[in-house]
Amino acid sequence: MPEQHIQLLTSLGIPKEQIDTLEALTPEQVKEWKPDEMVTVVQTNMKNTLSNDPTFLSTIPEDKINKEILKKYESGQYARFQNELIEVATKKLGLDDKEVLTLEDRKSIKTMTEKIAHAYATKTGNVEGLKKMQTELAEARQGLEALKEEHTNNLKTELEKVNGANSAKLIKTLAKVELQGLTDIELSVDAKFISDPVLSALSSKYNVVLDGNDNLDIKQKDNVALDVIDKGGKKITFSQAIKEIVLDNKLGTLVKEGDPGPGGKKKIIVGSGGGGSDEPIVLPDYIMQKIKENSVETK
Repeated sequence: MPEQHIQLLTSLGIPKEQIDTLEALTPEQVKEWKPDEMVTVVQTNMKNTLSNDPTFLSTIPEDKINKEILKKYESGQYARFQNELIEVATKKLGLDDKEVLTLEDRKSIKTMTEKIAHAYATKTGNVEGLKKMQTELAEARQGLEALKEEHTNNLKTELEKVNGANSAKLIKTLAKVELQGLTDIELSVDAKFISDPVLSALSSKYNVVLDGNDNLDIKQKDNVALDVIDKGGKKITFSQAIKEIVLDNKLGTLVKEGDPGPGGKKKIIVGSGGGGSDEPIVLPDYIMQKIKENSVETK
């Protein structure tokens, strides 16, 4: 297979073993070969890429969004508008919403507005009071419109707040466990000394969150709803990301198994990620400071 074809398949996210299998097909096997499996891999990778691409998502027409999703969004908006109107009635107009509004009234913003207006006019019983009520209701309507616009524009911010409510303490604990569990990395110092700075470095590149099963995950820095995808369209895991931070900051060395040595024992080659090295590892100043702080705490 020409090299350019191999590069094309690799960039589409086709695993190397599948490409090797394709290359090894004989002319007779090619007649029976079907591309379904490879097509499925490419389609899955493209789906992952597009569903986490902010530019692509912003181009989706509203009429193509699932009706159930729109209904849920509109329901949340209505509840907020309703609460704002009730707050005006109780705090600014001095009304008791339980006396003024029935459960049936609360199903319509228009009905709620009319009932509140009537109750306030009856309560004041004069022209000045009616004018004041009309002015305040007009301001309330403007406030509702402003709230609607704000809610739409800040939908992304609200999603980030929901995910950001996860326990920071649990995230730190799990990050330390992840560091200790890196089987192919030999840490320069104990995980407890570097978990905080490693997590801080990771957070500067991604959003670190907990998934539905309380497992650590990373999301795009600019949009916490989107996964981090590599060039092949595959999701980057928290373990892969934290390993990259450790190696880039020289906080650990990559351990690779070599060919069997004398006596059948395997040789171990230790390096910083790009090959073996005999040079001593120099820890960054902030790691040394962390070690000193922990040493004082344990005395």
